[in-house]
Amino acid sequence: MSVAARINERAELCRNTLRSNCIGTALYLVGMQSDDEFIGDHQGMLFRSLLSSLRRLDEPAVGCLVAWQWDHRPGMPYVYHMAVVTATEPLLATHRSGRNEPVYEQHTLSDIAKAYALHGRSYYLPDTAVVVPEMLRYDPYTD
Repeated sequence: MSVAARINERAELCRNTLRSNCIGTALYLVGMQSDDEFIGDHQGMLFRSLLSSLRRLDEPAVGCLVAWQWDHRPGMPYVYHMAVVTATEPLLATHRSGRNEPVYEQHTLSDIAKAYALHGRSYYLPDTAVVVPEMLRYDPYTD
């Protein structure tokens, strides 16, 4: 099965998982977590540690994570949105628009960026050997 087909299969499984958010869904789609659940960047240091353990890519590739970040303090980027690249020509991604929002497939990265007024995107190669810290797996809105 191709990478894109695996992502599409997992996207179908998480259509009704509304408790998740964009980061949780993106990590689920690439197989870095077994459930589609909320992953918060409220623990900024832990999340930055998670991203820094992944190989950063210069160019997008099918199946890579794309993170839109804002460096609100030097050296302390905050992830505003995350998606998974599903095609490179044209550049398309699957993403959840936010907490309790639907999953969208085949959106252009430029349309996603415009919808959220995002800039500063980075690409990361997923690694299923990287463990998502349990501290990131709580929903501050309900827990």
